[in-house]
Amino acid sequence: MRMTRRRLRYAVVLLVAVAALATISVTAATGGGGQPGAGSPADVTLDFCASGGAGDTFTKVCTSTDGSLVNFESPAGYEHIGVGTLSEGKVLCYGSSAEVDLGGPDSWTTPATITPISATKRRYTRNTDDGVLNFSELHTISVGSKTDTIVMTVKNNLATSVPSVILSRQADADVDTGGAAGWAGFANDFRADGNDSVDAWNNDDEGPTFGSEHSLMLRNIKGTTSRQAKVTDAILDTSCVATDFAFTGPTADSDDGYRLEYFFGTLAPHTSKSVTVQYVRG
Repeated sequence: MRMTRRRLRYAVVLLVAVAALATISVTAATGGGGQPGAGSPADVTLDFCASGGAGDTFTKVCTSTDGSLVNFESPAGYEHIGVGTLSEGKVLCYGSSAEVDLGGPDSWTTPATITPISATKRRYTRNTDDGVLNFSELHTISVGSKTDTIVMTVKNNLATSVPSVILSRQADADVDTGGAAGWAGFANDFRADGNDSVDAWNNDDEGPTFGSEHSLMLRNIKGTTSRQAKVTDAILDTSCVATDFAFTGPTADSDDGYRLEYFFGTLAPHTSKSVTVQYVRG
């Protein structure tokens, strides 16, 4: 029954729009590494935070100067990503090369160009270190739906084709572990749902009080049909094609990572492909 209640509540979150929204506030970083709040990763540089809402709708999302999520707090006091020393990001593979930016184990050194779009939208654009590909990600934060929607685009800069392009969005989800009210101790349930979503959550009777349990799903919104949703044994898997640790059901009370993998194949000269992913708190 506890799984039934949890899933039912999560379905309602996804399907029902929140009627009342609070004003969104934006906090820009002024330099230095790290970000606000105890337990946040300390090896990335904060770019900005957007927050708003009240009660269950309160959501605060922070991004780094390279576009990685470094905080996803919702509701107030419950942090789901910004715990420990690592966080979230992307793995971009092409030919025999790869660029990794996961907030900690990074090989991607080219800085991103940051373009503020609005109080809730931010774009990060940069080339791979060898200049072969251009990568951009547009974050749109919605307090009411408790989401961060990310449009990711990979463009071939060359006059020749680039083979074997694979793009992954990877996260170390630690639901209900950080923040003033955090309690989960890095232990969550995980499950990949086909090719469209992967979820980390806590069941209704696991928290100190009813309602102190939440979930954070990473789901595909729009993308190539050649994709996979995976739970990864390594919290931040840097491989181009990760081993799926989920099998056919949830892994209970574990400290794992998760990702969406997109197989673009060959990019023709000066062409691009885009996908859209979304983090949503349930």
